[in-house]
Amino acid sequence: MFTRQQIPNVLTFARVLAVPICLAIMLINPAWKNTALFIIFVVASVTDYLDGYLARKWNVESPIGALLDPMADKLLVALMLIYILVEGGGTTRPAFDSSLVASSPLFVPITLILLRELYISGLREFLSNRQIKLPVTSGGKWKTAVQMVTVSTLVGLLAFQAEPSPLFCEAPFTAAFSDACHRGDTLIVRIFRPLALPMLYLSTILALWSAVSYTKAAWKHVR
Repeated sequence: MFTRQQIPNVLTFARVLAVPICLAIMLINPAWKNTALFIIFVVASVTDYLDGYLARKWNVESPIGALLDPMADKLLVALMLIYILVEGGGTTRPAFDSSLVASSPLFVPITLILLRELYISGLREFLSNRQIKLPVTSGGKWKTAVQMVTVSTLVGLLAFQAEPSPLFCEAPFTAAFSDACHRGDTLIVRIFRPLALPMLYLSTILALWSAVSYTKAAWKHVR
């Protein structure tokens, strides 16, 4: 049995371990890969809330947890977003076509989110070298929450759509509502498909907004 001091860190370690497991599933490419990735990511999202909540409630926050918690989140989300872009934003052709991926409605928001994460990581490293801690803002918390729900939705669509195909076909803002685009999809997939792209753009806006907030908070230390 784990003690109270250990449980939050165990949950964090489990999320760290989920990253190579998800990568292995993607590389092995079994028929059930999308379902497995969906389940792993949803469980990881729940543990992301639980480990922080329990650490604060029991007052057992630790340096290793503070280090690994954001690292696990960023690595897992980045891996999933890249996977969603390639798997859900590309093409139904057997050969990978990078031009079709780049023209996907997923390309710009996913790229902006990943660039934002790189920027904030660089900013935190710069400040840490000056022994300055950049606290998490409310915008950052909202960004993380919406991002987790969005990625779960997108991976869920890949897992439960009727047949493998780009998430939003050729005309993303109209095809999502079209019966001809994804015949045979279940009711829940038909409900969430039109919501997925707006959620991704909302997640992108929150990511950029929080980046601005962090930059303002850090600016006084940069000058």
